[in-house]
Amino acid sequence: MATTTIISGQTASGVGVTSGNTVNIQSGGVVNSATVAKGGVISGADGATLTGVITDGGTISGGLLSGAGTVETVSSGAVIANQTIGSGASARLLAYTSAGRNLVVSGGTLDLYSNNTTNTTIVGTGGTFILESGVTFTAASGNYATDGNTIDVMSGAVLASSYVRSGGVINVQGGVVSNTFVDGGTLNVFTSNGGTNNTTFTSNGGTVNLESGFKDSRSWVVSNNVTFNVASGATIATTTVRNGGSLVIESGGVLSGSATVSSGGTVTLNGTAGSGTINLAGDGASMVISGTDMPTNTISGFTTNDQIDLASIPQSSITNVSRQNNQIVITTQGGSTYTLNAPGASNYGYQLISDGHGGTIYTTCFAEGTMIATPDGEIAVEDVTEGMMVSTPKGAFPVKWLGHRTITVADQRVPEENWLVRIRAGALADNVPVRDLLITQEHCMVFDDRLVPARMLVNGTSIIIDRGISAYTYYHVELDSHEAIWAEGALTESYLDTGNRDQFENHAVTVMFAERVAGGSENLPLDTSRAFVEPIHSAIAARAGIVADGVATTDDADMHLVTDTGAVIRAHRVNGAQHVFRLPEGVAAVVLASRTSRPSDVIGPFVDDRRDLGVLVSEIRVFSADATATVEVPFLEADLPGWDIVEATHCRWTNGNAVLPIGHAYGTRLLSIKVQAKGPYRARGKIAAVA
Repeated sequence: MATTTIISGQTASGVGVTSGNTVNIQSGGVVNSATVAKGGVISGADGATLTGVITDGGTISGGLLSGAGTVETVSSGAVIANQTIGSGASARLLAYTSAGRNLVVSGGTLDLYSNNTTNTTIVGTGGTFILESGVTFTAASGNYATDGNTIDVMSGAVLASSYVRSGGVINVQGGVVSNTFVDGGTLNVFTSNGGTNNTTFTSNGGTVNLESGFKDSRSWVVSNNVTFNVASGATIATTTVRNGGSLVIESGGVLSGSATVSSGGTVTLNGTAGSGTINLAGDGASMVISGTDMPTNTISGFTTNDQIDLASIPQSSITNVSRQNNQIVITTQGGSTYTLNAPGASNYGYQLISDGHGGTIYTTCFAEGTMIATPDGEIAVEDVTEGMMVSTPKGAFPVKWLGHRTITVADQRVPEENWLVRIRAGALADNVPVRDLLITQEHCMVFDDRLVPARMLVNGTSIIIDRGISAYTYYHVELDSHEAIWAEGALTESYLDTGNRDQFENHAVTVMFAERVAGGSENLPLDTSRAFVEPIHSAIAARAGIVADGVATTDDADMHLVTDTGAVIRAHRVNGAQHVFRLPEGVAAVVLASRTSRPSDVIGPFVDDRRDLGVLVSEIRVFSADATATVEVPFLEADLPGWDIVEATHCRWTNGNAVLPIGHAYGTRLLSIKVQAKGPYRARGKIAAVA
């Protein structure tokens, strides 16, 4: 029996470790191309490196497998333990391996054919864990697909109780995943019935891609910020899309049953999706048609406040809309027609509004019980009648029309935007308002003859979002002209018809596109600029004795690239605004990923920008050995996924997951991205509980 020690800085090649012999590798030592026979042992300390090691029934314990290193079991009785599989390395454990214990996949690949494995942990980025046929693996803490890591479940394999977290990917390639938690990551399913059992979605959301060839007869419930993508050639049966959920049926994807869309849910189609029915079942359900090929699917349950977004047909191009024989026929300039099969749509009026930012319905009225000033004293808004005189700073005006509508917040497409704003008594000035004033978030208050939406004044103390009123009736008073009127002693606006009269029960229409129409009127212009609103917000906050809000923020955008295989690429070099990445060979497109934030959340409600923004990019270049290319697609293609609106200047914001075409090429390439602006972003809070 003999023991050989490889010290720091020493390299041993072609080592053969026979029965009863041991090779100890100290930190900094290296063993290349070793064979470990039955009864032989290679033992590595932290910092030791092994490459090209084969165990022929022997034992490998400890050390770091890195570079192009491999560990492979080739006969029974082999043991691999306490091994770290580093970037570029791989370990292959065959079915007769006696044990694989305490293995760490840190950027490398573990190909598992054996059930005799415990405490396998995936850390770092870019690691891959492959479960081969016959393997059943039950995950424990740390066995999860996280940022940049992938678990492949091959045909005949079973993965149980695993999480797929943000940036992580689980590929169901023919095996089964059971009791899986989608927790912000991606689940790709290639297997039909039986490939997934008991899938749970947490509040962190995530993505489920049903790939070509997938066919499933079960019912799915899509919610909790989860997106289901049904690829071309895939079939989904019955689906319920709830608040926060999104079902996307790509061109060539099939809905064989029905998709029921509740309030706050969205279904997206590109052309016909089989013969299934789209049932807009909630008050404020949303449907998006992403292309110009209209689906022949029946759109049932189409009523007031539901929304159909024709994403590829500009509002300005539409010349005529007709509704007959349970169809909506839209004609555009040049004579093109687009037909939707929507029974019952002709029972309602309609309105077309540009959906520049995805379409959002806003309510803009007084809550029931609000006292309105008249020359004869105050009167409750619900008691106002047409022809009654109402007081304004310019004198008394007759009421032309009174709109009203009753809503339940939970039934709205975006419930958060439908809670009332409570302006507490005395919040604006002494006895202004006289009593608490309840108004909808988009209803405007008047300051210096200009309008400011109530939501921009919220400070959490004297002006709050009141989530204690879950159902209410709101009203709006229309005069012959757009004027300021007194409500509970505070100056606010009368009704201005900006195309939203359809919101009221006494003037019902169906909204096919919806977005707040800004601008106000000549009498009362809308001013949402920070320069105007922030001093007003600050003065109201100071009056309430509010100390500046300490929202935890970070300027770290966590910017990285994600390839089509799910691999994460971090910046090779950062020099000021310039971020340089090494591109893998053969990659033609990547996703530019980052944190996102809404300026109105991290800066303050006085900033009227509620877009979810990632980073502002101004220049993209690709360097190779023989050429330098400038990538202009993101600055030219308006519909490129993951990018915000095209700016007037040569720059554009991402939305956190921006598709970036870089062209197909071989050989080493560098991608340089210039970031003009970023953040601040909300600092990460506590982990959400499993739903």
